[in-house]
Amino acid sequence: MVKLSELYEKYTGLVQENQEHITANVSDDDQLQLYSFYKQAETGDCDIDAPAFYELRKKSKYNAWKALEGIEKNEAKKLYIKKAKEILE
Repeated sequence: MVKLSELYEKYTGLVQENQEHITANVSDDDQLQLYSFYKQAETGDCDIDAPAFYELRKKSKYNAWKALEGIEKNEAKKLYIKKAKEILE
């Protein structure tokens, strides 16, 4: 059986390899969700200050990550893998 960490590493690599395709063809909402799962899996709960109201892109990324507060890193890895599979298929 494949370990969660190995599967997670596999999909982070695939997402990175396919970044141009993802940026061009995947909705902003799906990209934002993938980003937030990645940040939660890597860092845990959001540990940065909220960006200024006029920094719309940063604010969207912050809000998406902040919404995952309390989710364990391993759970976030599972969510990331699931979303990456959806996007890459």
